[in-house]
Amino acid sequence: MSHPSMRSTEQEIIRLYRDKGFSERAISRRFGIGRYEVWKTIREAGCVRTMWSPFGQPGISRECEFKGEGCLGEFKSTSPKQKYCGACQLAARRARQLAHQLAKYAADPKAAAEKAKQNRWKRRKAAGQPCRPIGSMGRCEYRDKRGKRGDGCEIKFKRRSSAQKYCDPCQKHADADRAQAYRDENREKVRARDRKRWENVKDVRARLALAEAAHQQPKRGRGRPEKKEQRNSLKIGLRVEKKIATDRKLNKTAISDARWLVARETSLSYDTVAEYHREFRTNNPGYKIA
Repeated sequence: MSHPSMRSTEQEIIRLYRDKGFSERAISRRFGIGRYEVWKTIREAGCVRTMWSPFGQPGISRECEFKGEGCLGEFKSTSPKQKYCGACQLAARRARQLAHQLAKYAADPKAAAEKAKQNRWKRRKAAGQPCRPIGSMGRCEYRDKRGKRGDGCEIKFKRRSSAQKYCDPCQKHADADRAQAYRDENREKVRARDRKRWENVKDVRARLALAEAAHQQPKRGRGRPEKKEQRNSLKIGLRVEKKIATDRKLNKTAISDARWLVARETSLSYDTVAEYHREFRTNNPGYKIA
């Protein structure tokens, strides 16, 4: 390539490699010469690419492509291939890893699950945590307060989980001990929770009793005839109001329950009692139960 007739070709090779970003193979194909001659010419000239790169030049300002939490937006790249700012690099790498793992799982779920299980065991072993393979035999570790095994302990069992430490009978004992320990440490919280549950149970039972009473059919005839004093809207409405607690006067459930109780006591239909009660509230807007 040192012949005078090839000087222009050498200059063109150097220009294409340094300024335009052409590869050695592309230059050899363009000029019809061997790759070794192209490589030798480039090395003898000592040229380095300075102007063009498919990823951009280092040190220039670029816009972050990830846009995660705390993103810096525009940043100065330290390498031509850098696409994310310093705040987004870790999150972007984890997002790529997650997308790759999801794609592998979608392609073959069974193999991906097996690989994930093996990796989990490796991480636990590296961290110094006990690694118990699924399906292996283990000894039950449960002991009660006296240091004895639980009733019906199997001593040895086959693991269904790497975190399993007790056999099936002793697992129930361990759960009961943990629940009792929680109740002992949080007595007030447990009492408040139980009190609220019991109130809900009583409310449900009252509703069920009212529903059963409403659906009961008399054995003969259509029921007892309504009396005159029972048909009095003032008395019936007042009776319903007394059944409603003072702090629940506007509660629809409390009003409905009170109407059902009065209907059951007076042998009136629920619609009749509800009508009388509405008339009572319309005619006595300022009435309040002490």
